[in-house]
Amino acid sequence: NASAGGGGTLWNEHFAIDMMGTVNGVEAALPFLTESEAASVVVISTSAAVEAFPPPPATSAGAYGAMKAALLNYASFAAQQHAPAGIRFNVVSPGPTYFEGGPWHNIEQAMPPFFEMIANGIPLRSKSKPDSLAGQMGSGEEVANVAAFLASPASSHTTGVNIVVDGGFTRRVAF
Repeated sequence: NASAGGGGTLWNEHFAIDMMGTVNGVEAALPFLTESEAASVVVISTSAAVEAFPPPPATSAGAYGAMKAALLNYASFAAQQHAPAGIRFNVVSPGPTYFEGGPWHNIEQAMPPFFEMIANGIPLRSKSKPDSLAGQMGSGEEVANVAAFLASPASSHTTGVNIVVDGGFTRRVAF
């Protein structure tokens, strides 16, 4: 779940890292996946792919969300294209997830007031409702558990889906 920094080539950087990094990785793995009896690809996107959020100052949130949204379309197409070969494609879209050295840890260090708003559930969209129904940021383990399930034979009948793991941070109907 790498990401580009700021600068004049921001959109190209996000395309190269977020989109083409995934495409190139999948293309390199395809010969091995076609030989597998339980082939599965789990693409990591973000809740910012399914809902636009007001960005903190000086961020690349628009380019990041747009490229991660493109991954949803890519995985859906790949699921259809590679189903005859028995290769499943699914997406995990984490919401705010805290771990040391991660993006929210860095935001905590660089923009404490913005971090506190998110971490404490102070709403960005509404004055009356917290942003996360769970009342806290997620953990890497919670996201990994969903990815591990999608990668495993236990989800052998699941392909072409996007599972948002955000504690209720996004407010949308997925259909």
